[in-house]
Amino acid sequence: MANSNNYNQLKTYHSEFSLKIKMIVRSIEEINFKKDQYIRLKNDYVNDIKKIKAIHLANEKIGLTQDIKCNCPICDNIMTIENGEGGFIKSKPESLDEELLSLEKREKSISDLIINLTHEHRILLDDKIQLEADLNKVSGMIDTESKQFVTPFLTQRDSLLKEITSVSKKRETLVSSLKVRNRQEELLTKQKRLADNIETLIEKLNDLRVNAPSIDGILSSLGDDLMTFLTGVKIKNRTGISISKKHFSPIVRDRDYFNITSGGLRTIISIGYMSSILKSSIDSDINHPRFLMLDTIGKYLGKNLKPKYASETNVKDDIDEGISDPEKYENIYNALIEITNYAQKKRSPCQIIVVDNDVPDKLSDRLKAITVAHYSASKENGLPVGLIDDVIYKH
Repeated sequence: MANSNNYNQLKTYHSEFSLKIKMIVRSIEEINFKKDQYIRLKNDYVNDIKKIKAIHLANEKIGLTQDIKCNCPICDNIMTIENGEGGFIKSKPESLDEELLSLEKREKSISDLIINLTHEHRILLDDKIQLEADLNKVSGMIDTESKQFVTPFLTQRDSLLKEITSVSKKRETLVSSLKVRNRQEELLTKQKRLADNIETLIEKLNDLRVNAPSIDGILSSLGDDLMTFLTGVKIKNRTGISISKKHFSPIVRDRDYFNITSGGLRTIISIGYMSSILKSSIDSDINHPRFLMLDTIGKYLGKNLKPKYASETNVKDDIDEGISDPEKYENIYNALIEITNYAQKKRSPCQIIVVDNDVPDKLSDRLKAITVAHYSASKENGLPVGLIDDVIYKH
């Protein structure tokens, strides 16, 4: 507190001395201005005095003119040249003397003023020098006082900076350690999760080893589901239905799938086979996404077989199988819907997507509730074209 009071007092003296010096400098400037004016005025008086004295000197040297008598250069008579009034002297000496006396008094008065101003100027200069010395002394004392006053704070600041640096380094070390610790905990968490997953997989593997069904049992179950599907669709002569143990393809009427000539029947069997696998995934935990997507299931079904598909089927066999029966088309959809209802009862995720371009009008009305999107290649009734526009290639 004492140091602070001394510093404030010295700052007050410093401001006071600076203000006084400014005032003295201003006064000196004013005196110099006045002195210059008086000097110029004195010089004018001195010049005027010199002029009047010169007039007196001229009067004394030239004097008064006299009348002159001489012979005329023409007639040789005597001529008298008069001096006129006043001769060469036009002014009265008395008035010049009065003016000279007045100018000399003024010159002396101005000289006294100049002397006084010079004396005052010298005094102000001395005061200014003294104040500047005092100001320098006070400035030195302020510097000393500031150093003494600020030094403890600077020392404290340096100490705090060192402490901040030390704390920052400790923080960096702690942050690095924390990152390593977090990474370690993350790795430990992953390790535990992996260990739990491995343990779960081992348990499932042991259960599979103990409870895994035989291939014959699985194929028999798939054959039964395929039989159920074909019965629901109402195909003819539902005999000899199973799954091949050699290449795991469907067998109908004791004929391998690849040997069936009716394209429509092959389509129905394919849908039934994939549906049977989907139903098996609902009942058992197998490697299956429980997702089935069917595209253009009416390719070989219906009364109007497209020419581009005719070469891939035996039309006579299709007729014998009654593939064009609309009821079969409807029964396929019923069987697929039945599987999704079964999955819902079992609370198992399941999804079947059917893309069909030739759904009969009767069936289309029934399927409106579960129709997700409806497209038209010809934009019929303002419907969108679809995800893929028809492309016409020009050859």
